[in-house]
Amino acid sequence: MNVTPTLVVVGSKGVLESVGGSRIVLHTEAGAQEVFTSDAGAKVLFQSQLAFAGMIRDALLDGAAPPGTPTFADGLAWNQVLERLRA
Repeated sequence: MNVTPTLVVVGSKGVLESVGGSRIVLHTEAGAQEVFTSDAGAKVLFQSQLAFAGMIRDALLDGAAPPGTPTFADGLAWNQVLERLRA
């Protein structure tokens, strides 16, 4: 069976849906919004790492992380959830 890989992450403010590793859609009460798209055959991991590196650079230059940028607290919360899942 040839099925497109899909990942769904459910949160309190919306749902993220990753379709085929090339498109991420945010679903909220306001509707659906595509938040990431890559071309077929693109190096998606590298593109996302490059974008994140740019956010880090901007935060260092500005002295503060822009709204919506993942922080250490986000990483810690993610790690705590994983630890609970593994227990």
